[in-house]
Amino acid sequence: MSALIRTTPSRALGPFTSPFDRLFEDFFPLRRSGDEEITVTSWIPAADVKETDDALIVELELAGVKKEDVDISLEQNVLKVSGERRHESEESKQGYHRVERFYGQFSRSFRLPRHVDPAKVKASMKDGVLHLELPKTEEARPRQIAIN
Repeated sequence: MSALIRTTPSRALGPFTSPFDRLFEDFFPLRRSGDEEITVTSWIPAADVKETDDALIVELELAGVKKEDVDISLEQNVLKVSGERRHESEESKQGYHRVERFYGQFSRSFRLPRHVDPAKVKASMKDGVLHLELPKTEEARPRQIAIN
């Protein structure tokens, strides 16, 4: 029977890694609890930002994050979304063979154009995706101009 050994990708490459790569890996501490190993660090959720005629739409992948653990603020044209994905550990001391999902705090900031109406921002969360709709002010919306 062979034992499971935690590998570090850059160390597996041997002489092809730089000291900077090793320093980066060592920067993120690991917390051990029994046989489980959990990465404790910040992470960055993937985001899509698109624009329609009426609004800016921001969607962030927040699978496993409860809506109570998400904070959204808009101040001086900067949208900030932060929160935490918590690791749920069980009392049965199950041993993990591999942990690839990131746990811990996250924060994303987006500088927005001045034409967003902060009073009309809407947020919803469905299937692990946070959906933010940031309506444009009337002055910023495109208008059809008729030719006389």
